[in-house]
Amino acid sequence: MALIRDEVHRDSHGAFVAHVASVTGGLVLAGLLGGGERDAIVAAAVAGACVRPAGRVWVVTGAS
Repeated sequence: MALIRDEVHRDSHGAFVAHVASVTGGLVLAGLLGGGERDAIVAAAVAGACVRPAGRVWVVTGAS
């Protein structure tokens, strides 16, 4: 399981986006996520969409 950890304090929005990019990049390499899906998730992180309103949106599972 890979988890985008939005509850962890980061020093900047850019650090959060880098975390999202890292997690989703690993999922692409593992064959669990397509490149277009990764791009959409990272774009949402850049826009701030994945931290509004409740603060928790993506928990990505499916690894065996």
